[in-house]
Amino acid sequence: MVVELALWPDGASGSSEAQEGRVPQVNLMQQIIELNPTASAGFLARFGEESLRHYLDRLAMSTQPRGRESRWVRTGETPAIMARESVD
Repeated sequence: MVVELALWPDGASGSSEAQEGRVPQVNLMQQIIELNPTASAGFLARFGEESLRHYLDRLAMSTQPRGRESRWVRTGETPAIMARESVD
């Protein structure tokens, strides 16, 4: 599957030096869309490179067979247990 993304903020091509830093992020987005076609480029563009890399790692792990050999270690940027209380 080939996913073409045009996400440069000023509408220019990706050849300028200022935009070259976005190339790794665009590559991450392409890989995410290959694994999760329901994710849109516009939605993914709202996230930073680190968040996209973390999500791609999670998606890649989810494609592996489950069982005793399957391991995923929470990286610590989110707490293991979260709770919310409504404020009335």
